[in-house]
Amino acid sequence: MEDLITIRRQDLLAIVEMASDRSAAKFAQIAGLGKSDMISQSKAFQEFGESFVKRMIRQKEITGDRRGDGNTSKIIFSRSKLQVLKKADSVATLK
Repeated sequence: MEDLITIRRQDLLAIVEMASDRSAAKFAQIAGLGKSDMISQSKAFQEFGESFVKRMIRQKEITGDRRGDGNTSKIIFSRSKLQVLKKADSVATLK
């Protein structure tokens, strides 16, 4: 049996708007028109909260890309994906 999710119209609109913003940012990045969407792990912790980012990693909602060789190289995440996950998480916790 599938889970049924009930969502308010305004929350759905906010999610759709966030997704369209993410698509526009991704297009601009691919076209070379905008700055990179990627942020470091430490910046992700600052902007979204360390516990939130770690929970999304544990739940396999997001994965970081390691830039460079070895265990000490920088890990980066997509800011727009974290924004969408944060919005979805806040909508889910309103229930």
